[in-house]
Amino acid sequence: MDAIYIATPTALKEEIAVVAAQQKKHVLVDKPFATLESLQKITVACRENQVLFMDATHFVHHPRTAAIKQTMEETIGQVQAMRSAFYFPLSDRSNIRFNPELEPKGALGDLGWYNMRATVEFLAPNINLSQISVISCPVASFVYNRGGRKIIARSDIATQRYRDRYSSST
Repeated sequence: MDAIYIATPTALKEEIAVVAAQQKKHVLVDKPFATLESLQKITVACRENQVLFMDATHFVHHPRTAAIKQTMEETIGQVQAMRSAFYFPLSDRSNIRFNPELEPKGALGDLGWYNMRATVEFLAPNINLSQISVISCPVASFVYNRGGRKIIARSDIATQRYRDRYSSST
């Protein structure tokens, strides 16, 4: 084995990554990281042991991201502002993201990573950010009429059904 992929709870990543680097294994760590200091300890251990470090944010390495960036450049030019949203169901209160001992940043650390990483990928590198807003909302519910019956739909359930039906393995 030449490398290790670490997708453990945030609170455990640093210890595992440092030991892996000391064992001369390349280190691929899933987001988020506990703190900047923790991330620096991981990268120092990798550097000292001459192994590679990489964060495991998949979408930035996907060919689709390069195509989006190219299309943006060709059609709209330099992006000056963007709005980003990311969602997955969090109706299960036993989800690890609700355990502050294992996930000190909670769901926001996991979800927010995608939005911030998209900002880094798609905004011009020299742009000055003037505002960042975080909006947290509960699971959305809506009511609609279907054949005279009122149906209550929850967005987390609808999203899961959509994903089950339309997601691919890539």
